[in-house]
Amino acid sequence: MAKYGGKCQCCGETEPQFLAIAHIHNDRKTDPLCRASGYAFYWALYRLDPMPDRYQILCHNCNTAKQLYGR
Repeated sequence: MAKYGGKCQCCGETEPQFLAIAHIHNDRKTDPLCRASGYAFYWALYRLDPMPDRYQILCHNCNTAKQLYGR
């Protein structure tokens, strides 16, 4: 999480329990890193250099709002 700023890019939430890595362009279905389980996805992100053009941190509320309402 620290590689991606450690807080929600929308509302600024910093509690790790409420944060998740989110796809900026809603391209999860075509993302090769997502073919693995959740643990493998996070492990790959940990090992790779940050990709701020592809992933961001959002809290679960902001991530859900983005998925449902597009913002």
